[in-house]
Amino acid sequence: MITKLHLKVIPNGTACQVVGWLGDRLKVKVNVPADKGKANLALRRFLADTLTIPIEQVTIISGLQSAYKIVQIQDLNHNEVIAKLLP
Repeated sequence: MITKLHLKVIPNGTACQVVGWLGDRLKVKVNVPADKGKANLALRRFLADTLTIPIEQVTIISGLQSAYKIVQIQDLNHNEVIAKLLP
């Protein structure tokens, strides 16, 4: 089972957190700058920790150098992912 999330990622936040919906995308803040992939790694770690899955199950499949990303989550369905990210 694979879930794809459409995200808008905001670097340099005060904490890693899901802020809410921005249209059909989840808006996520990460607490590191968008420098040499640091924000992408922080995003993957945050999602993996929040979803309680290994980081290897979180893959950015589109938007590596953009605020607008598509992330693939393995082994969780869409409803499980949303329930964990937006309790």
